[in-house]
Amino acid sequence: IAASGGVPCRPDASEHQRQLEVEAFRLVLHAMLRTAFYKMDVNGDQTLSPDEFADALGPAMISRDDALAAFTQMDTDHNGRLTANELSSGVMKDELVLEAPTALKVKFAVYRAAYALLDRNHRDQVDLNEFCAVVGSAGTVPLDVEATFRFFDIDSDGVLSFSEFCSAMAMVKSSPSIMRAKYAFVVTVFQAMKTSPGDTYVDEVAFGRALSRHGCTVQEAQDFFHLADFKRDRKLDVNELCDALGVESLPFQDPRSFMRLKFALCRACFETGKNKIGVTAADTFVSTLVRFGASVDAARIVFEAVWGADALQAGVEEFCMVFAADGETIIPRTKQAQEAWKIVRVALFARIFDVLDVNHSKSLQLYEWKEALQWRGLSEGDIVNSFSWMDRKHQGYITKAELETALSTASNAG
Repeated sequence: IAASGGVPCRPDASEHQRQLEVEAFRLVLHAMLRTAFYKMDVNGDQTLSPDEFADALGPAMISRDDALAAFTQMDTDHNGRLTANELSSGVMKDELVLEAPTALKVKFAVYRAAYALLDRNHRDQVDLNEFCAVVGSAGTVPLDVEATFRFFDIDSDGVLSFSEFCSAMAMVKSSPSIMRAKYAFVVTVFQAMKTSPGDTYVDEVAFGRALSRHGCTVQEAQDFFHLADFKRDRKLDVNELCDALGVESLPFQDPRSFMRLKFALCRACFETGKNKIGVTAADTFVSTLVRFGASVDAARIVFEAVWGADALQAGVEEFCMVFAADGETIIPRTKQAQEAWKIVRVALFARIFDVLDVNHSKSLQLYEWKEALQWRGLSEGDIVNSFSWMDRKHQGYITKAELETALSTASNAG
């Protein structure tokens, strides 16, 4: 009988004895893995390259794609090399052993598909021009493409290998630029999978057909499709695909669209019925922010940051532009100003929610979202897409926490 992780133990052993056996087994396994590591390290540089790892596993009938998938999962510092400790920890880690093989295989099939779209010259390497062509076509602007390319290019040889691409895609914590690049690659694959260019989704048949060309069976792709289809509508949109792949999705491909959305939401805070506040006295503006939930001190600090200490009036549209840009270049980087801005932002998030929640259900329905935004210069697609993106639990409505999290996350990533 085997204990968790395949560790042998006798069924009648005491708990203490079982723990001793488990520890002894782990020590032996650790020693065996370190011995295996040095045999796999062909060039003797104390690290394993993706090629060394895959070549060593070939005789064990493990495919190159599966080997690279395991390599990327074990490469915890994402430098494109495996140390002896990473190999040992990776093999002995329950999460790696218990990783659903189908999901992992499909994930890397998607990476393979994205890489194939990048590699337009079919040379099994991607240069900066090819990289720029795909990232630019996905609309991820503004983006420092060259800096992002250098991040992906682990060995700095001027081209991306598939293993380098996978390592970067697998990194959980990424800068805003890397996050947007990863999203661009998923969007590119998603666009290529669609049956019709005008579709906003991929169906099960198209998904299976597309990935069957990149190392997984139609059945494996369909099994993954069912797991990723959170809304259970037999359609996969780009946000569902991003969620399933662990890639942070974005509400819009063009960050400027999200700024327009934030501007519209902020503008709604200062409207009562048909009355629109354009310019207001300084004290009135401060008291309005206090009514929304900000402190007096925070409201005054933000007012002075935007208009100056001697200003007598406040322009609401000007303030909404500052909110849409999350205070960039306007709010000073001092601790006091940033803390005040944070307080005002949280108050505005709450006010936005209360204004849009017209039926007082403590949730935002799609019809409420549309009614608030449809006449503010946003397209129907942008309105629906932003709602779907904020509805992180796919429940058909947006909670206050989801709204606040989405606006905060997108602010930080923009």
